[in-house]
Formats: sequence, structure tokens, C-alpha cells
Amino acid sequence: MKKLIIIALIIGFASACTKSSIRYEQPGEISFRPVTAMTTKAAISGTTYPEDSTFNVWAWWGDVPENTSLSKFPSGAEMYLNKRPFGKDENGNSWVGLDVPYFWPTRGSLVFAGYSPVSAKAQNFSYSWSNKTMTITAYEQSTDISKTVDLMWFDVTERSYTDNNNKNAQDESVNGVPVVFKHLLSWLTFKFTKSDNIITGVELLGIETKARFTSSPAAGTENWTDHTDSSTMPVWRGSEKITDGEKVLESTDNGVLVIPQPCTAEHVQLQIRYKTSETGNENTKTVYLTAGADGYIWKPGKHYTYTITFGQNEILVLPDVTDWETVTVDIEVQ
Repeated sequence: MKKLIIIALIIGFASACTKSSIRYEQPGEISFRPVTAMTTKAAISGTTYPEDSTFNVWAWWGDVPENTSLSKFPSGAEMYLNKRPFGKDENGNSWVGLDVPYFWPTRGSLVFAGYSPVSAKAQNFSYSWSNKTMTITAYEQSTDISKTVDLMWFDVTERSYTDNNNKNAQDESVNGVPVVFKHLLSWLTFKFTKSDNIITGVELLGIETKARFTSSPAAGTENWTDHTDSSTMPVWRGSEKITDGEKVLESTDNGVLVIPQPCTAEHVQLQIRYKTSETGNENTKTVYLTAGADGYIWKPGKHYTYTITFGQNEILVLPDVTDWETVTVDIEVQ
């Protein structure tokens, strides 16, 4: 999850005997293929799209010739696919329509937008072609980190090639439509350094697990708003004494994925439970996680690493935020 997940949606052309539209004849099935097929447990663990994941796709048709720029693509383009699911085919070679096959129009061009995964929960996912705006209403992220998802989307940065009569259908490199999936959530990592104490629990208190997302690349805006449903998110539970170096304490390999959110006074807390080696008594330390100058504690597409060091008296949080690089935040517990 170091960089944006880059996926080439490769347009494949397979033989078929049905039509997907009463308006157009069938020239070939629409399929998608990653640049590199690589199995990962979570999208955040690499820069390839996970083979077992699925995504929903919008497509718009315009009666325009090949190589027409998006700026000249009609604002009133006709909806061709409306949030249709795509996933790996039975042979594991490409992503195809999960419910039915979808086919290319015989003329004109298509442009695509989409989000991943299909299992993401919200009241509604929508995309307005006229103003190029993506909206997710009341998106829900589970407080069980084993069930959280890596929410992503891609904007219509490229249009497809649809005049295929003179193209080699077997040469997928000719017919690729590259797109970039953007991470919409924040990724948190909690790393503990060597200590005489025995850590027994890590929790986030006051996490907002439901919110609205709106993105309009043309307007330069990408916002999470209307946060609700404040909850506790257990990060890790067990019994661990760090005897050397440092160790990440999380309950799953997927990492901790949370909705980016503003931070008000007495909002999100990091709670650490531990036992002292001397007495064996369990103690609890909490710290309020502070916001940056823009008022947000976490931003979309950033990885925050919290390195926690035990001291004697207090917990210090020193945030450092950069654009879509690993963000390291040092915590000293004194």
C-alpha cells in the first residue's frame, strides 16, 4: 500500500452469441485484466489488484470517433453500464461481468469509472458524468478490523478503444485502458518498541464509522463529511512483551483501515493496556490524537505509522503528515 494501486483495464474480445443491448450489435465481450496478476490478502499489501476482489463499473457511450479526448466527449453521454460488477472469470485470466457478459457497441466510444470492492457498504454509490463527481452516501466501515475493506475508486481518466475492426483481438496490449485506483480510507499501523511492560490491548476510542464521500477531480475537491456512529475499534488483544527492536501489534494482516475524519476536542483516543513486569497490575494509558492544520486527523490515501515507546509519566504524539507516503507518528509513553 505504498503507492496508488495501478491497474490496466485490458479490453478483451471473446467470441459470444448473445447481445447485451437492443441498440447495438455484439462485436466482443468487455473484460478487464490487471497489469500483473498477483494474489494478495488485502489491496493495501501491494500495488496490484487482489485476484479475489471485485469492483463495480459505470460506463458511458458517446457517438464519437476513436482517439477523441475526454474534454470533447459529450457531457450528455448515454449510460451504458450502471454500476455493474466485474470479477475474475472461471479460468482466472481476466475480470468479466459477474451477472451477465457485457459487450462493446459497434460504433462510438466508452468511458469508465468504478469503485472497489463490490462488498463495500453504503446507502448509495453514484457518479455524475455531467460534472464528473463521485458520491458515496453513508458509507459504513466495520469496527471489526478483520472485516474492514480497502475502499477505492477510479475516475474516468481514459476512454476505451471501440473501433476494433482493424485490431488484433489477441493482442491485449493494443486494447488496454489504464486506470488508477485511489485509496479512499486511511491506513494505520501501531508499532511498539522494546519494553519491560507486557502489552495486553490496543484500541481506538471515538472512531466515526459512517460518513459521506464526495470527489470532484475537476474542481479539485475530495472530502469526507457528515461523520456519525462514534464507536470503539479494537486493534489488538493478547499478551506481548517486546524484548528486542519493535513489533507491529494488529489482529489481522489487513491492517487498520478507517474513514478519514476531522478531529475535534476530545475526539479520537488511542488506548493502550499493559501490565508492569514488577507488579503484574494492568494499567491503561490514553492519548488524544491531534489534528493537523486543516482540522483532520487522517486523510484519504495516507499510511500513518504510530511508533509507541514506553516512558514513565506521559504519552507524547508527534504527527508528521506527507502526501501518500508512509506517515510516521512517534508516541512516547513516559
